[in-house]
Amino acid sequence: MLDELAIEGADRIERNFGKRAALVALAPVLDSMPEGKARARAHLRVMVLSADLDPARFELLVVGWETERHGKHAEVRRALRSLLREGAARPAIAIARAEVKRTEGTFHAAAAAYLLGLALEAAGDAGALALYDRAAELAGEQPRLQQRARVRALRRCSAPDEAARRAQVLLPLSDGPPADRLAVATAALASSGRYPRAAALDVLEELAAGEGAVARHARARAAVHAESASLSAIEADRLRTVLAHGADAEELAALGSLLRLAAGDPGAARGEEAIRARAVLDGCAPGPRPPGGRLLTEWLALAIVHASHEGRVNEARELLREAHYRIAGGARVEAPLWTAVRVAMPVAPEPARALTKALLARSGAEPPPRGFLPLADAWLATGVTEEGLALLRRAARDREPGAKGRLAAQLRAAGWAAAAEGRRDEAIDLLREAKHLAG
Repeated sequence: MLDELAIEGADRIERNFGKRAALVALAPVLDSMPEGKARARAHLRVMVLSADLDPARFELLVVGWETERHGKHAEVRRALRSLLREGAARPAIAIARAEVKRTEGTFHAAAAAYLLGLALEAAGDAGALALYDRAAELAGEQPRLQQRARVRALRRCSAPDEAARRAQVLLPLSDGPPADRLAVATAALASSGRYPRAAALDVLEELAAGEGAVARHARARAAVHAESASLSAIEADRLRTVLAHGADAEELAALGSLLRLAAGDPGAARGEEAIRARAVLDGCAPGPRPPGGRLLTEWLALAIVHASHEGRVNEARELLREAHYRIAGGARVEAPLWTAVRVAMPVAPEPARALTKALLARSGAEPPPRGFLPLADAWLATGVTEEGLALLRRAARDREPGAKGRLAAQLRAAGWAAAAEGRRDEAIDLLREAKHLAG
């Protein structure tokens, strides 16, 4: 009991007066403690405290830890992670090596090897890869630890072929953290066989369907793969799905050209379109204006997105008008144009709405990549209700997720607004339609 109180007292002293004061208080007590769990805790505590403050004592304690029978691996793990957070990789390596020797032949041997790998990785030591492999080998009855070790080893591989080979063993990593799944799928895309690459794209599709940084990175990895010169049909099919998943507006505009590349469109100018698309993804201008044809239409869409995000209103208006002129003249409706009008709607509403009407008027035109609902919301945000409701009705007719409820809510709002302005018949019709949708 007194030994435990001494350790707790040292913790309080460290919080109030710092590490040196805690070391001065606890180190003399350690020498008088009998063998047991409390002494093992004190041993670990003093060892960590002396890492920077008393190197000679630290070295002796590290050697002694190799034969400490009462130490708890969980406490060592917490201590090492704390040292690594503080940037003290070298002391962490020394303690981890001692823990590897202390746990040799025990259940915790795999975890100790993994910890040493983490410490070596933090120090930039190439030996981390071998330790992760050793941890994976020892963790036969600890599948989660084995998986973590294998993923860490994969991340340390500098050769793409070797990383791809390791990734094939891990796919699909269904229960792994999203960041690990992303790393494994990315590595597997370098596989020589088409089926491992298709399996990797299946994982990217799952990740791309979510939100946040991992979803964006999954789409970006797929976009880079879409620029490959040797895509199989199965990969092209997967890429079309991955790249269309919930991308941001500027991503969809840029990736519209890559979608055609992934689909194996013989009319796609692979290198030139991909370069322009990647430029907009990186926040840059889409490059020099092409001479004409489909490339020009796609360039206009990318340029509209870029000008809108940069707040260059006059430029956005001119580009929208030019795109409108081309579509009215019979130019093909390219997917990025739908995203371009949505992005430009708050910046240049009148020409954006005019171009949208031209796109809608083209029978057989390819629909917006994300459906009509986002376009309807952008239109309604400009204060024009009638056309916005028409787009919502189209989204609801196509059974887009959330469109029916959004339409009902907008109809109710429009109905009450009409009633307040004395347009009784119109109000009744709108509210009845809303009630029908809700019922």
